[in-house]
Amino acid sequence: MKRYFALLLCVILIALSFGSCSTDSECFFKAEITEAGESWVMIRSLPEYPECNCSDKISLSGWIGENDVSVGDVIGIYYGGEIMESYPAQLGGVSKIEIYDLDGSVKTTLTERKN
Repeated sequence: MKRYFALLLCVILIALSFGSCSTDSECFFKAEITEAGESWVMIRSLPEYPECNCSDKISLSGWIGENDVSVGDVIGIYYGGEIMESYPAQLGGVSKIEIYDLDGSVKTTLTERKN
């Protein structure tokens, strides 16, 4: 009986870890900017998204920087589902970033990396 509950718990945890992704679409989560440089930002996933369990810091380079956002701003990220096990973590296959206004509406949408 204990093995049954342990197996059930494992299945539930695995299912929850893929909560923001589906097999036929991209993954999405919202994050808060914690640091910003010229062409990079450090972010932390908002607690309601499973990405917050992967790392307390995720680095995004080449998409946005300190001229686009400020510490405390919230952004939305569409990516391919891969989170690289580095520190800070990095996302694989980022395709779109949304920058939100204070009221939560989309202020800017970026679909290409800056050069």
